[in-house]
Amino acid sequence: MPDVESIRELPPAKSRNFQAKRRQKKTMEILTQAGKLLAEKGYQGFTVEDLADRVEMSKGNLYHYFPSKEVLLYACEKAATELVFDCVSAEVEKCADPDAIVRLRVWVLAHLHFLIEEFPLAWFFLQEDRQLANQSRREIIALRHRYEHFVDALLRDGVAQGKFTPCDIETTRNLILGGLNWTATWYVSGRSPALAQLAEQYGRQITSMLTARPEDATR
Repeated sequence: MPDVESIRELPPAKSRNFQAKRRQKKTMEILTQAGKLLAEKGYQGFTVEDLADRVEMSKGNLYHYFPSKEVLLYACEKAATELVFDCVSAEVEKCADPDAIVRLRVWVLAHLHFLIEEFPLAWFFLQEDRQLANQSRREIIALRHRYEHFVDALLRDGVAQGKFTPCDIETTRNLILGGLNWTATWYVSGRSPALAQLAEQYGRQITSMLTARPEDATR
């Protein structure tokens, strides 16, 4: 299985390992441009030569970073699934309010921010690519499940606090994620609502759904 170093692991600030930092920056550039190419052309449609041209590197130098298309795809998917968990969970953990409704709305904003601001890398979080070898795919799926379990915990907290109506957690999570993730397919910066405004609207709608009581539907 490819052993791809996390793109976010920078050397400590006190170290003067400028070469490692430069490699870190170049790795991020490669992954970003690879994400654009893969989104545009698909896995079969783009070539290593296309990517080398985009990042202004020789094909040989590019292979020092990623020796194959499979390793590159694995790195993109791994970076995306790790990044969404790290960024979003950090925002939720910074929320001092224990109220489940408040924390869920913080999550909605953070999740939308990741989808829009981290595109095209976020594109790899939205789809499961079957081009990867089985072992690599299993690792990516495990990372996806880690994020899903994080969302499940927010929903369970709401039920435990009596704020959310008891529900099937997995089904409810999939419904919410499906709606939020679709935003990435139509959102256009400058033309669509501001992210904060959109997140507030989504947050109200989602919490309204979660707090509805069965008897409300009969009224």
